[in-house]
Amino acid sequence: PSPIVVDESHIFVRLVGRGDHNEGLVEVYINGEWGTICDDMWDDREAKVVCEMLGFGKTNAKAVSRAYYGTDNSIIIFLDDVNCTGEESHIAQCTKIGDWGLHNCDHREDAGVNCTFDVTTIRDFVLVADSYIQEIYRMDLETGSYSAIPQYSVNTPIGIDYDPLTHTVFYSDVGLHLIKSTDLDGNNEKILKRLNSVAIPDGLVIDVQNRLIFYSDTGNDVIVKMNMDGTGVVNVTNTNLDEPRAVTLDVANQVIYWTDWGAHPKIEKSNYDGSNRQTLIDSGLKFPNGLVYDGTTNKLYLCDAGTNKIEVMDTNGQNRQLIFQDAGAHFFGIDVDSQYIYVSDWTKDGVIRLNKDGSGETPVGPPSFGKLNGISLYHQGG
Repeated sequence: PSPIVVDESHIFVRLVGRGDHNEGLVEVYINGEWGTICDDMWDDREAKVVCEMLGFGKTNAKAVSRAYYGTDNSIIIFLDDVNCTGEESHIAQCTKIGDWGLHNCDHREDAGVNCTFDVTTIRDFVLVADSYIQEIYRMDLETGSYSAIPQYSVNTPIGIDYDPLTHTVFYSDVGLHLIKSTDLDGNNEKILKRLNSVAIPDGLVIDVQNRLIFYSDTGNDVIVKMNMDGTGVVNVTNTNLDEPRAVTLDVANQVIYWTDWGAHPKIEKSNYDGSNRQTLIDSGLKFPNGLVYDGTTNKLYLCDAGTNKIEVMDTNGQNRQLIFQDAGAHFFGIDVDSQYIYVSDWTKDGVIRLNKDGSGETPVGPPSFGKLNGISLYHQGG
């Protein structure tokens, strides 16, 4: 093999080949492709660094050798003789005897790790629903590295949200016509509601404070509210809806906002009980896939796959402003924190991050997904 010139600021890791999200074969993303690490000199110190990159932390991280978790003979071996102290925060900070891409190994020596999962100490992350690869991922916000949340049965996950009080992931599955939940490690998988055969639950959001789930169903043209355990199902509204998709909440005022990408695209809102329904905007839209309420600024952020725009507006639809546009984009999900906007983009096969003014476009993680739909951020402490 020949040495490879690497931009070490764009290196990510993931775990594959195992049903559990916290253990598996280590794959490294470099220069647009995934490869493995040879297990020469591979021990718990290197495992600590990989587990740290994945957001699990370094406690009790264990190295696994000899392709214990399987391998893929079609991909490259990127690293050999990796030597970490265990204190590094990134694999690129560790020393190695040769250059990237140089090794004297074969895939029977591929390295793996077993990380300790502690839901109470997991680092900040973004959940992403991938309908093409049929997976749900937890991506570490600091490094962009990720692991899948294993599910017994998942087909087309679209809407997704996270409850930090119970450490539960809630999501909609369009292919299976289900509203589901699971623990962050993939255990305790539950079907909360079975929908009819025409249902297309494209959007989902939870109200943690009031223990409620809201979802949109573009097949049945309805916005639905129910308790987090799947009981108490009621329609918020089921009139004059064409293709409802994104849903977002102002919990403090118990207001729900949603997008409709039908023949006459619009953004609407109502109270939780469906009263005081209003159309906020009904022009300059095409496929308004993503919408999020930002409680820190009392603004709505919108992404549109047809106009290729990300916009911001007041909660009454006034002061609408374009903050970002990419002619080649296909935006779908959007979420915000106190500083950034995060958007899933089918064209870029990943998540991008922007400042609130639309500047500073940065990829979060590798562009190696299928079709990322809904996304949901989690920050410790809120």
